[in-house]
Amino acid sequence: MNTGALDSLVHYSILQLKALPNPEQKIELVVQIESWLERLKQVDPFRRERYDELGKRTATHKIPACFKLSNDHLAGRGISHGEL
Repeated sequence: MNTGALDSLVHYSILQLKALPNPEQKIELVVQIESWLERLKQVDPFRRERYDELGKRTATHKIPACFKLSNDHLAGRGISHGEL
């Protein structure tokens, strides 16, 4: 697997988070980024720490409590809190 393309996608998506004014869009993008980072950790375990650091960047984008993902919201997408 070419990790470079996925790594670039993560990087530019994190930059895009800064520009998104809509919290719901941020939620969707954060979920997608987290999924990509987990995939990168699986296929490239030697760079796990780097991917953990990138994951911390997504955590810096605070999402108001009223937009936090509920279990029902996640279940509708086939995701559990444990997967985030």
